[in-house]
Amino acid sequence: TKRFDSEKAGDREVQRTMLELLNQLDGFQPNDDIKVIAATNRVDVLDPALLRSGRLDRKIELPSPTEDARARIMQIHSRKMNVHKDVNFEELARCTDDFNGAQCKAVCVEAGMIALRRDAVEVMHEDFMDAILEVQAKKKASFAVFHFITFLCYFQLIDLKFFMNPTARSNYALEIIEWRHLDKYSLSTYIFTSSCAIRFLIYPFNFVKSRLQLQKQNTVYKGVRHALVHIIRNEGLRGLYKGFLMTVPQNVAPLIYCNAYEKTRELLKLHLGGTVSLLTQIIFVPTDITSQYMIIYNNPSVFIGEAHHAAVLNYIHRNKAKLSSRPAFQILRALYHVDGYRGFFRGYIASTALGMSAGSIFWTIYYTCLENIRWCRRKFLHSLLGYEKEGHPYFLLDQGAAAATSSIVATTLTNPLEILRLRAQVLTFSNI
Repeated sequence: TKRFDSEKAGDREVQRTMLELLNQLDGFQPNDDIKVIAATNRVDVLDPALLRSGRLDRKIELPSPTEDARARIMQIHSRKMNVHKDVNFEELARCTDDFNGAQCKAVCVEAGMIALRRDAVEVMHEDFMDAILEVQAKKKASFAVFHFITFLCYFQLIDLKFFMNPTARSNYALEIIEWRHLDKYSLSTYIFTSSCAIRFLIYPFNFVKSRLQLQKQNTVYKGVRHALVHIIRNEGLRGLYKGFLMTVPQNVAPLIYCNAYEKTRELLKLHLGGTVSLLTQIIFVPTDITSQYMIIYNNPSVFIGEAHHAAVLNYIHRNKAKLSSRPAFQILRALYHVDGYRGFFRGYIASTALGMSAGSIFWTIYYTCLENIRWCRRKFLHSLLGYEKEGHPYFLLDQGAAAATSSIVATTLTNPLEILRLRAQVLTFSNI
């Protein structure tokens, strides 16, 4: 340690030992057969006098283990333990950035103790993750958490430290955030709020898209620009938000999706994406049908055509005096009268197929595009944009470009199914 003035007896003893070591090093006769080797994990407090020529003048730094090395260290220290086959040491290594070898060993020991405390016969992956939390807490280091994905839009906008459990919030942050680490109340609030804001911004474009898909060729609008101008001129800005309130309950669907996904993950695994899609469509389909009828409420004949395709709107026209003055309630009652409860779930299979197809196409292409974009940036723009590292300023740009590309591809490929779903839900044959 560096020499300093102190009145404490222990510090004075350390200083005397340090001075004696320097005297002994200087007093040795040169001898090539004797090598003096010292080791420390506090290079920052070494006295410069120790590092002068003729003393400990060769400094060899052994850096913290790499990701592969950390994975191997944990494998070695856990080989005598009954480890479950699903334990992913590569993922554990990614979650132990800046850990040294001793801390990696401590993770394995702590994981074994956690498994013993719950009377388990195998050490699970979750035990190792909890052990990482314990070891990290002992370091008394706090990190900032950024970006969650599951859900591309929400977690890039919100600092995830607000989602962490209180016990872990101040001591540890994982690069890979698991469901059990999140504060469900805060997560639900942010997801619902951001969903409402995003839906409010994009609803006019969905409104125009529905009208363009329902019209026969170019009988009403010539394109998106013409539709926007025509609707604003004739119906005002409020016209672009007809049926918007009926879609607000759909913002609860992501919360149902997340909970259902996590709860059924261990049971269904490969099939859980389709299972949770079936659940979320229970909310999406009825609200979609009502919203679509409200979109064409003022001029149904132009979009639906023949009268026998418009059973719901025909019922409203014949019984308008008996029905509520609000279009939404008129449509709900007409749907029930024409088809019963089945009318609220018309096109359910098509909607589920559309959601599953669009999601699988989007995420498959997204990660492929993201890797290719990063590769191109490192290969061709490395000198301009800087090194590839966690949190670099171009990370969000990479994700944005990948998301835009995958959205275009997914929308293009699923557009025929989208039109099929829309027409199946709106074109209802009259049987009354």
